[in-house]
Amino acid sequence: MGVLEKIIGGAMIILGVLVILEIFNVFSLALPFDKVLIGAGLMILFQIVNIIMMRIESGGVEPVHMITAVVFAAPAAAYIVSVFLVPFLTESLPMIVAVLMIAEGMYAMH
Repeated sequence: MGVLEKIIGGAMIILGVLVILEIFNVFSLALPFDKVLIGAGLMILFQIVNIIMMRIESGGVEPVHMITAVVFAAPAAAYIVSVFLVPFLTESLPMIVAVLMIAEGMYAMH
């Protein structure tokens, strides 16, 4: 993992923890932007950077890596679509995205 992946991963962990704490009403940080939306964008960016780096380093991307990228990016994309186009699943989707942000961030830090 490169430096860019670690920076994105660290940001995702922080945002994921903030979102989970806010969902459970433990702590709320009033920021001028939507934390889940930024985290969802970072998750999609992380998957794109990860696939590009695999392609550069090994000369190709295996299907299992593409499937994993789609599985982790799908909830993030669904949240972005629900924010900008049609509000659906707005109650449970932030929690799913927050948990995936933390998981991806921990993966990026290894």
